[in-house]
Amino acid sequence: MKNYEKFKRQISLWGLEHQKILMSNFICILGSNLITLEIAKGLLLSGVSNLTIVDNELANSDDSKYYIFCTNVVNNYRCKVIKNNLMNINENANIDCIVENPIQYFHNEILKNNNSYDIIVCNLSVKNNLMIEKLCIENNKNVVTCHSNGFLGYLNICIKNHLYMDNDKNDDFSYYYYLSISLNNELKEYVKNIEYSYFTNNTPSDKILFLVKCYQDFCNLKDKKKINFLEFIKKKNELTNLHFSMKKINILINLNEIILRINYFLKDKKLINKTHLFIFLVVYKSFIKKKKKLPYLFDFSFNDKNINNILKKRNISDKKEIKYIIDRKRKKYNFKKRFNISYFTYFFSNFHFIRKKENNKNENSIFNNFLDFLYLYIVSSYQKTHENNVHLLKNEKYFSDSSSEEKKCDSNNKILKRKSKILSCNKKNDILNFYKNPLVVNLKKKGNTKYQQEIRYKSFLSNKNEKSIVRLYSLIDINKSFLLQNIEKINNIFITYNKYSNINNNCVSLLLAGLITQEVLKICTLFLKPYLNYFFYKRYE
Repeated sequence: MKNYEKFKRQISLWGLEHQKILMSNFICILGSNLITLEIAKGLLLSGVSNLTIVDNELANSDDSKYYIFCTNVVNNYRCKVIKNNLMNINENANIDCIVENPIQYFHNEILKNNNSYDIIVCNLSVKNNLMIEKLCIENNKNVVTCHSNGFLGYLNICIKNHLYMDNDKNDDFSYYYYLSISLNNELKEYVKNIEYSYFTNNTPSDKILFLVKCYQDFCNLKDKKKINFLEFIKKKNELTNLHFSMKKINILINLNEIILRINYFLKDKKLINKTHLFIFLVVYKSFIKKKKKLPYLFDFSFNDKNINNILKKRNISDKKEIKYIIDRKRKKYNFKKRFNISYFTYFFSNFHFIRKKENNKNENSIFNNFLDFLYLYIVSSYQKTHENNVHLLKNEKYFSDSSSEEKKCDSNNKILKRKSKILSCNKKNDILNFYKNPLVVNLKKKGNTKYQQEIRYKSFLSNKNEKSIVRLYSLIDINKSFLLQNIEKINNIFITYNKYSNINNNCVSLLLAGLITQEVLKICTLFLKPYLNYFFYKRYE
């Protein structure tokens, strides 16, 4: 228990079980800079000690503006500098520093060798972030991507279906209600001759007996349609000294509905990460289907010795069956983390708090912040990297902004200079680059309002096989006049952004790091509703 003393504040929020779950997580961070350090630091201080940082960038003179990259570490690998700083916080932490191209590591180790990281945090260029995002979605891996430049930044938390525990301390009724369902057969004869005035002590055993009696009396009513079971319980509870928190209870469920609720959580198993909650649900479902009842895993003491003896045998039998199913399901789903009867008992006691969060595919964050995203995409593509950090796709071509001379390649891949403006438009739902050159046919400022379907395009992604990597909302796909108005808007906004892109400002990086750390902790602990999807932040005058 001494190992958890330093985490008292967190444990008071989410409990010891969730802290243990958090500390068992393995997190991989691709890329190394100030955001990486702050995220890793926050996770380390919260109890996550299994971190892998992958990057092969060298610290340079530009990095010396950050307090961790002082002048004496120039030309050292940034990931090693970050590791040294983290080890000063927790010398016992398991921090693996891998000097390798993060894109290559992602393909060779995370995808091909299927390294079982719980979350991947990707802090690379926007283009590489998008590529890793797409592949993580296809392979059902949790990923958080982020990027910042000057006073502008974004993050995206991308998880398909996430199971978590809600924090509702005002509901204890459901807990006793599930227990009463579990023990109904053993206690129904015992409660027949008990009056409601008997329940004078607000004890767990009295609450269970009261609910069993309510169920039996309700079943014996001649006309059940005039009152529902919940109203019946509330009415009978007025005759006792028992206290339940029933403010949010509006319906009671039976054994069949419990199965339906489990099936809802487990719908599309391939889209759910195999967490502690997932293992609990598959074990719980198997037990109910086999035994046709809920398990009894507690040691409540009743006044009747015969009842206590019956329940003791039931407790031993149910625990034995649960342990057997746990071992079977862990092998089936290759779940290597610790999961024993104590985890199952905890989740069973809080089954009514389990929720599912699905990633909202209709989220409009990118559409509403498209110009911000486009700017970060372009600028991050120009950022210089160490010569050893070769992009996975070596023949990538990037394009300059509208205020500079743009380049194109002829058939021999020789760069030719030309002057033109970026046109961001799209009928194929990805980011496209239009130029005022022969690649664009019949594009005039005052032309027909109907968009010319014969316009050819050139995308940011020069390789045709890469085009599927970036699939975003179209900026414009209506008519040319509207398109040209937005081109001017883009140019003006980019001029504004360029004023702040080279200013030393750590506020955005620190803010994004704090938000990411907070959400990663929610996801890793399986506690509280996480934020999923894109979040943009900009700070300029």
